[in-house]
Amino acid sequence: MPGSFLDTSALVKRYHPEAGSAEVDRLWNDPAQTLFVSRLSALEIVSAFAGKVRAGTISPVDFDSLRGRFFADVATSDR
Repeated sequence: MPGSFLDTSALVKRYHPEAGSAEVDRLWNDPAQTLFVSRLSALEIVSAFAGKVRAGTISPVDFDSLRGRFFADVATSDR
């Protein structure tokens, strides 16, 4: 079974469009792929989203939405 490790910088691309998002989405939507992430990704992705708020790239409302989507995906992941 093929597998891919998504570090936090790749994982962020799943939730906020940027260069490389299409490739991450392709992996994410491929049922034959097993995706691996570090347990530290939960902390790191929230920090990355907060950095986007500080930079003005996303709003605080977007931050809450992205964080919620990430944790919902982690909670429902069966891969």
